[in-house]
Amino acid sequence: MKLKKTVLGITLGLWMLIAALSFSPSAHADSSTDGNSFWTGTWSKHYNHLDLAPSLQGDILFGYDNGCNYGAFSHTALVAQGSSYSNGSWDGPIVESTDRGSSNSVITTGKQSDFQAYDAASLTFFNKKGYKFSGPSVVKNALSHSGPYSWLASYTSNDKWYCSKLVSRAVHDYNGYNLGFIVNGSLITPAAVWYDSALGQRSQSVSSAYDGGSVWTASRTEISSNAEPVSSTNASEISYKGVEVAAIHFNAADKNIIDARLSEEKAAGKNDDQSTGNTIVLPDAKPGLMKYLSSLYHSGVSKVEIQKKWNVSNDEMAQIH
Repeated sequence: MKLKKTVLGITLGLWMLIAALSFSPSAHADSSTDGNSFWTGTWSKHYNHLDLAPSLQGDILFGYDNGCNYGAFSHTALVAQGSSYSNGSWDGPIVESTDRGSSNSVITTGKQSDFQAYDAASLTFFNKKGYKFSGPSVVKNALSHSGPYSWLASYTSNDKWYCSKLVSRAVHDYNGYNLGFIVNGSLITPAAVWYDSALGQRSQSVSSAYDGGSVWTASRTEISSNAEPVSSTNASEISYKGVEVAAIHFNAADKNIIDARLSEEKAAGKNDDQSTGNTIVLPDAKPGLMKYLSSLYHSGVSKVEIQKKWNVSNDEMAQIH
């Protein structure tokens, strides 16, 4: 009987935790300004300077607020249309899933500049070898969904949504790739999506009040409004066609990624005079990657699964323990 009570108590405790998450606001307007968001962190009221000029349709935005308790990022959204220049700045619409008290959590009222009102932010793009990608198609997939907001939503269901599920499913439903590591067949966090080997980081920025979090390794004295990421995997910076590339192994395949990205920007009418944030962090050089993979290993994910998902070398796998 004592054992049954213990198991029951643990089960109830877990459900209370999940229930709390299900009512946690996800988007900036809620999580960053309410002043007491235990799970999503609290915005310091200092803006970052994320470069939005390079954004193209289907890119993915991430935001982090100091004190976030469920990973390296608080929120994520899709770029609904590539940014355009107006009134002295770059901006554009997004599509996201957020808890705004509506029966439909999938909304398009937000803007890319919302992510400058986070303590740290990142702009990424899909570039997984062997998988096709179409920004318009991915955004169309996201817009086809509707339903209330809930962290209890199953990854495969179409009736309930949350931010990282919407982003991951929009990609998956187009090319079959599971963007991010799904825990227990359901929950997928913004951090899991950001760390995925399918995403290259196009630009990032932190505010003057960013506390270091679990995203970029830096002390408070080293942080500026446009701080560069510091990799825990000893990435080197390489200049290629005017783009600063942070990479562990830079090869022909990586050059193809950069070339394709620059071609897309050129086709969208964005050139070097308009877009100055020419920095790309290749997936295996993302700050904190090995720490994240180690945490997955300790949570029960096998090294075989990790190596297949993130395509890390045997030497790098030896760092995971």
